[in-house]
Amino acid sequence: RIYKENDVCRHLWEYGARLRDGLSTVARNCGIGEHFAMDGPAICLNYVTRDASGAVSAKFRTLFAQEMIRQGVLMPWIAVSFSHGEAELAVTLSAAEHALNVYANALQDGVDRFLEGPEVKPVFRKFN
Repeated sequence: RIYKENDVCRHLWEYGARLRDGLSTVARNCGIGEHFAMDGPAICLNYVTRDASGAVSAKFRTLFAQEMIRQGVLMPWIAVSFSHGEAELAVTLSAAEHALNVYANALQDGVDRFLEGPEVKPVFRKFN
């Protein structure tokens, strides 16, 4: 009933599209669009982080999450919610601008210089 009355599905898809487009724009503006990319449909987004050679990188994923946290946004993955609105989008994109500027510096100067702890590890892996 609530989903129908509040058109929740439409909100999730529209918000996800705006978040995807906003994050992609910020990455391009920071000059790292080929290293930080959005993947998946608007309702189920993921961000893909790549190192200077273009390889998928857990270290850069960790760096992005670390810098987002510094700006008050916890985003180890993306989970769009009905409670997300204009204010949350603005805060997220502002935090991403900071995080992706640090990311750009790390691409030039080396990611290890910017990380404050170990890189994230995959949850689902065949061997520890």
